[in-house]
Amino acid sequence: MKKSILYPLAAAAILFMFGFLAWAFSLHGTFGLFHVGILFRYVSISLGVLGAILLGLALLHLWLTRRHSSRAVRRLSAPLLILAAVAIVVPATGFVYLEGIPSSTIGDISPQLIVADVAGSHGIPNIAVVAYSERPTVDSLSWGKPGTASA
Repeated sequence: MKKSILYPLAAAAILFMFGFLAWAFSLHGTFGLFHVGILFRYVSISLGVLGAILLGLALLHLWLTRRHSSRAVRRLSAPLLILAAVAIVVPATGFVYLEGIPSSTIGDISPQLIVADVAGSHGIPNIAVVAYSERPTVDSLSWGKPGTASA
């Protein structure tokens, strides 16, 4: 059998894709972002589906190669090679994009209130306050009507 780069490339692409998803979901807050952010949920599911399709095509290609169906193997080789290349580029680009942005160059940004488009448990909106500063600071946050204390 002729040596091919297809199987090592497909194996590397599958490892990159599922490795990227494992790394992303090992970060603090990713599961919360998955449950709250609809776009993040669709992107994560799409990457998982892409990895599963790539794994299925690689196994189908291997099975067809062993059965000596050369015509089907040739038809499947090009899409598998293209999908493997995409599956290597996407996680590498995503890793650089997510890890490659240095937070130290952001500077002082006033606090921003972020409200998700879906309500959380008991109909309470999902909110977050984000603030960046060059120097470490301690800030406090209060909400509600002025002069009233929550019990």
